[in-house]
Amino acid sequence: MTRGATQPSSQFSGTPERYNLLLDPFISVRTGEQELLTLPQVLEKLARDEIVSFEALQPHQKHGWHAFTVQLAAILLHAHDQNDPAQPAECWRTWLREATFGDDAPWCLIADLKKPAFLQPPLEEGSLDGWKGPRIAPDDLDILVTSKNHDVKKNRVLHPTPEHWLYALLNLQTMQGYFGAGNYGIARMNGRYGNRPGIGLADGISLGGRFVGDVRALLTQRAGIVETFQFRAEGGQALIWTLPWDGTSSLALTECDPFFIEACRRARLQMAGDRIGVFSTSSNSERISSTAGLTGDAWTPIDREKDTALTVSESGFHYERVSRLLFDHEAVRPSAAMSTDVERIDPHLFAWALVRDFEGKPKGLHERILPIDGAAMDALKVSEARRALSDQAEWRINAVKDTKDEILKPALCALFQGGPNAKLDGPNAKLEFDDTRPNRWLEALDKDVDRVFFPHLFKTFRDEKEAAIQSWRREVLRLARKQLDHAMHGGPVFSQRRYRAEAAAESIFKANARKQFDIDLFKESPDAAPAQS
Repeated sequence: MTRGATQPSSQFSGTPERYNLLLDPFISVRTGEQELLTLPQVLEKLARDEIVSFEALQPHQKHGWHAFTVQLAAILLHAHDQNDPAQPAECWRTWLREATFGDDAPWCLIADLKKPAFLQPPLEEGSLDGWKGPRIAPDDLDILVTSKNHDVKKNRVLHPTPEHWLYALLNLQTMQGYFGAGNYGIARMNGRYGNRPGIGLADGISLGGRFVGDVRALLTQRAGIVETFQFRAEGGQALIWTLPWDGTSSLALTECDPFFIEACRRARLQMAGDRIGVFSTSSNSERISSTAGLTGDAWTPIDREKDTALTVSESGFHYERVSRLLFDHEAVRPSAAMSTDVERIDPHLFAWALVRDFEGKPKGLHERILPIDGAAMDALKVSEARRALSDQAEWRINAVKDTKDEILKPALCALFQGGPNAKLDGPNAKLEFDDTRPNRWLEALDKDVDRVFFPHLFKTFRDEKEAAIQSWRREVLRLARKQLDHAMHGGPVFSQRRYRAEAAAESIFKANARKQFDIDLFKESPDAAPAQS
């Protein structure tokens, strides 16, 4: 069946249930060996920290799957008044079945149309008449949309398994944004073209460590999320796909559980011959109504200045943004998964975001894992100490800006413009600061700074302030001088005026370093700064 065609729905009446997540092991993982697991077994092994990787999970699907497993575990543990994720698979299976009143259909990828299937709302009319499909490639369903077939290739999975459909469907229903009329996105993002970031603290970098830590953080933060965002404390809708939806009405947040799992699109998987295919149709309303993405999402901080869920830009998790997330709680309210109430022996910040443009197309996948010094982690727990860290980060950021704008850029302009000199070239000879040629080396300096910013901060934030300031200034000057040297050897320098241009660049760099930072590079070399750990 070709993509976009419409197939009569009569053949789907009484569709038998297939690919049951509770009973059928088709989720491939690597532990000590490669295994196929059921969903209950996945939850058990995650809690035991036995899973090294999910073999078919693609990078852009990582956060959606992590969030789903954590939210699901937190829903079930709260319902049974438990707080320990270390439960056996049989217990998880029982709880999952109880959550859908003993019916396995909501945990099957394919089920009768009048019943819910996994992440697929039931159709009371039991008909797919007028729906488009079937599409037989799971990446046609996924959230990676490109205008041309030269970025991420389409139809890459030539022989999809149920597992590929599981991840694609999950990403669509819990991570997708608005994509044109009738294609509404999830409630957990700011506006139609926002994104749903995944930002949290973890103990170590293992999948199981993150899972357990985030589940406990959610349970600890639950009462606060309920109060702040007006969810139902008990009895709220949690598994949204189990509810009928004809695409004409929206569910209010006040009717939902704080850990609700979304299903933002009308889609159904069915067998197309011997393969799985997906049918889809548009809707006249969003599934869950929200304001500016303010849903208490466990991994989405709140921009206090705009009073919206945070949307990560194309710059990703630059050191300025990460500093703001970690330290500046006046500007950013951290996510529940960033809670400092949960004890962490080996703390790390995990930050993930798939950025979208104003047409809904992906503009970059950003991920950062940052180890956090133990003393710095302790400081994050105390408001006054955290503000001191914020102040230290702020003057470090300003020192970088001063180095780029007042020291390195003028030197690069002098280098690339041949060292203009009023005495030699006439009274109109001066540096042209709108020259874009230095940008490559300024951006390279920013990347160098990004690698050393937090190690230096965590190493020196307890030092005497003036000593820490001078140490940082010398480190940034060392990196800036490295970029000036690179530009001298590989930049667009006029060969006829090379010596004059290099001399002018050297002179400007040193003079401005003395003017901005009171560091005399004629007497000392920034290269003498101690190596950064």
